[in-house]
Parts: sequence; structure tokens; C-alpha cells
Amino acid sequence: MMDKMILGRYIPGNSWLHSIDPRAKITAVMYFIVIVFMANNWLTYLFLFAYVLYLVFSSKVPFMFFVKGLQPIMILILLTLLLQVFFHTRWRYFARAWPDQSYDTRTIERY
Repeated sequence: MMDKMILGRYIPGNSWLHSIDPRAKITAVMYFIVIVFMANNWLTYLFLFAYVLYLVFSSKVPFMFFVKGLQPIMILILLTLLLQVFFHTRWRYFARAWPDQSYDTRTIERY
């Protein structure tokens, strides 16, 4: 299973992405992480997804290699998605499914 993990693993290639200085790549990843946490709507998520796809395809590494590399963490991704859909405050439809849970907005706004 560890041979499928692609996070932090060097994949040889000769694209422009492989030829960039490693310090620049680390700096770019740190900026990307900050931008991911600052994203707050679907349009920014779409731009981030498009940027990641651009990097994946411009690296000239087969796309299925990345897909197979995500399989070990797919359960975590799906669980996070489900929790986000069911418990996000903007999804009032799902919040009404549990009428015994009442939210006092004044208490939540204080924190």
C-alpha cells in the first residue's frame, strides 16, 4: 500500500515542472496551502482545481498514476465531504433533519 502513496515521493520526469529549483517548489506549495485555506466559495475552488489539473497534466506524468495514488486516502476524502455536507451551517435542509438539535446562534457568534 505504501508503494501507491505519491505524496512526498519523487517521480522522475523531464517537464518544466521537474526542472524548477526545489526551493521555489517548496515556496510555491506553501503559498498554495495558504490560498487553499483562504478559498471561501465555489469559484475559487474551481480555479484551484483547474490549477491543480494544469500542474498534473503539465508534469507529463500519467494521469492515472495520480488517480491510483489517491486511492489510499479516498475514504478520508469521502468522509470529509459527507461531514461537510451534513454539518455545514449553510445547509439548513440537513440541519432540519434532526429537530431535537437546536442551535443558539447567539452562543455560536460569541466564539
